[in-house]
This record gives sequence, structure tokens and C-alpha cells, in this order.
Amino acid sequence: MDKNKAGKKFYDAPIYQPEELKNIWNDFDYLLIAHYSRFEEILSMALSLGIERDRIIMPYEV
Repeated sequence: MDKNKAGKKFYDAPIYQPEELKNIWNDFDYLLIAHYSRFEEILSMALSLGIERDRIIMPYEV
């Protein structure tokens, strides 16, 4: 993951590092994965952190 992007925003949505998600996940309704080419990798990581698949969104999904 690109540690330089942590704390910045993507279309006004905050960017977090994966290890941060475990501590803040209950504050959010959905996880937006905004990286097209690494979606599967990030999805697997999110699922391993206990985030439900139906709460994970990728803006490029159709």
C-alpha cells in the first residue's frame, strides 16, 4: 500500500491504510476500493480483516 496517500482524500473520501481499518471500521457504512488494478488484492485484505463483502464497493464495478 502507498503509505504516502494515508490521510489524503479520493473524491472527498478519506484514504486509510489497511491496518487502520480494524480500529475504525464500525464508524463507516461501506469500504470504497478505488484502485482498479489491485482490487482483488485489496478485497482479499479487507475480507481477512472481517469486513463483509456486501459492504465493499469498487467504483469501477458494473
